[in-house]
Amino acid sequence: MHHVTPFACIWCRDGRGSDHEDEVTISCSDGTSVSFPVPPPDEPPMPGVLAVAYINDDGIDGYLEGADTLIEGLFDSNEDGVPSAGDEIRTGQYPLDVDATDRGSFGVATHTADVAVGNATSVTAFVGGAAFSWVNSGDFESYEEGTVPESCSDANTTIIDDWSLSSDDGVCAGVLSPSQPNTPADDVLLRPGDDAFIDVDILS
Repeated sequence: MHHVTPFACIWCRDGRGSDHEDEVTISCSDGTSVSFPVPPPDEPPMPGVLAVAYINDDGIDGYLEGADTLIEGLFDSNEDGVPSAGDEIRTGQYPLDVDATDRGSFGVATHTADVAVGNATSVTAFVGGAAFSWVNSGDFESYEEGTVPESCSDANTTIIDDWSLSSDDGVCAGVLSPSQPNTPADDVLLRPGDDAFIDVDILS
């Protein structure tokens, strides 16, 4: 006659703080145990992009985080699907010339829009007395911020790619503009066509 030894396993969860991953441990009556790490919780998704100006590093149409360099974007923080009050402006880096061979950074990482409006070709957000504007009209792309639109000054940042021969491409970064570029820039060049130093996507 054979005797069967009762055999049981107990599950327990071991949360040991920030220096260790949480684990699920199976301890069995025969003295053996095995532990499995618990996957970390998913990070909340990034709010949707409503408008974005970026350096097209990968040469592929459309902004791709990690492959392209964010200049500035308007993100749908309140999740209503349209540009509106409460949406967040996020900054990255900006080109110092129309070839984007050198880049500067912004001293202000985010702004919260007091008002934001948009259509199929342009989006504008207002923060205090300053305007932030993204434009893509097919053969003209631009990002501008400041209190003096379309003026190259210490209080304004303007990055323009005009595909035609009628106007210059240009980068103007004023260190007193709202996002506080860390390096001033003033570079212009008459060059037709779509250049990679700025692309603008309007997604609202």
